[in-house]
Amino acid sequence: MLSSCSNENTVLIETEESQKYSFSEFIGGISHFPYEAPVHKREKVLSGFHKMKIGTNKKETIGLFSEPDAEFFSYDKTRGKTFKNSSFAYYLSRHESNLANVKYDEVLFLYFDHNEELYWAQPVNIEGLKEVGKTLHNR
Repeated sequence: MLSSCSNENTVLIETEESQKYSFSEFIGGISHFPYEAPVHKREKVLSGFHKMKIGTNKKETIGLFSEPDAEFFSYDKTRGKTFKNSSFAYYLSRHESNLANVKYDEVLFLYFDHNEELYWAQPVNIEGLKEVGKTLHNR
C-alpha cells in the first residue's frame, strides 16, 4: 500500500495487480536478467506509441501495442475502497526481478481513467519517447 499526504489530509492509495495481466507471472516467466524484450515487441511498442491518442480505450490500446506485460488497478482507500485508475506496463528491458531500476529499466506505462480511456502515457528511459497527456492530479 502506498500513502501520500496533501494539505494535512492523508490519502491512502492501494495498487493491485490484475490476474489477467499479472506482473508476478511476467517476472516469473523471465528466465534470466537483465531482460531484453524481443525486437518485434520493441518495434510494436514504439509503433503503437506514435499512433496512440489520449482518450483511446483499453481494447484499442491492446490493438496498437499488443497485450501488456502487466496491468495494475489503483484504489483510494481513504474512505472505503474507491477505484481511481488502472495502468498497463510494457517492459522493453528490466535489470532485475525484485526491484525496479530507474537507471536501466525501459518501460512504458499507460494510465486509464475510470472510463478505461487513456489519459497519460509515461515512457521511462525509452529513447525518443516523451510523456503524453497529464496525470489525473493535473487534469
